[in-house]
Amino acid sequence: MSTANDPWGRVDADGTVYVRTAEGERVIGSWQAGSPEEALAFFRRKFDALNTEIALLEQRVTTTDLSPAQARASIERLRVAVSDAHAVGDLGQLQARLEALSGKVDHRQEEVRAARDHARSEAKDIKERIVAEAEQLAAEATHWKISGERLRQLLEEWKAAPRADRAVEAALWKRLSAARNAFNKRRKAYFAELEGERERREPLIVRALLEQVEGLEPLMIDKMMAAGLGRLAALFAAKADEIAVERRSDAHETLKRWLAGDHTSNNVYR
Repeated sequence: MSTANDPWGRVDADGTVYVRTAEGERVIGSWQAGSPEEALAFFRRKFDALNTEIALLEQRVTTTDLSPAQARASIERLRVAVSDAHAVGDLGQLQARLEALSGKVDHRQEEVRAARDHARSEAKDIKERIVAEAEQLAAEATHWKISGERLRQLLEEWKAAPRADRAVEAALWKRLSAARNAFNKRRKAYFAELEGERERREPLIVRALLEQVEGLEPLMIDKMMAAGLGRLAALFAAKADEIAVERRSDAHETLKRWLAGDHTSNNVYR
């Protein structure tokens, strides 16, 4: 077999194929099926395939949102492929392009990290504002309906906001939950106090109403109050004016009856 030479490789007389690198020649295969020129053409195509793959990766890194991790994995795989390549061509130039691409990916990763840190910082600021307002409502709010609705809105704003750093997120969520619980506790205590005050005042109000009913004796009022009939008595007291009119209308007739000796009661409400 004759020999063939290329700037980046050669085929010797026994068909052994070599590639030339900066470190010297390296055997990459043996060719027995055709001429030396055909052998070199075959191994040049292998080089062209590597060159095309690297060019595609360069394009993806430059023009797409390929993640740094994916890009690094592809670069490492191609480094190994170029180092062990059974191909004829400028393998050193391919390695240099991969090194340059690795530097570009490092720069991209720094940009991604900076953008992520900025987003987390903004998320922290947003959620700190939400928590601060919730804590203020929990400590100071007295308009319970409006404040309760605002707390629900703050919770939705929290859910819609971007996520902060995990530790910061957990600490702020704990404060938000505590603020919501404190608000609910204050609101419950407020209405419990109102209910207690109503229960304390209601018997007094009912007694005052009953005492306005003409003909309803104090002893009967005491019995009604003791029997827990305050609410019923209050409804009864609402008719006090009507009862008084009826009593006045038959006052003369009642007096005649009593003077004649008829002492039966005419209080139909007793």
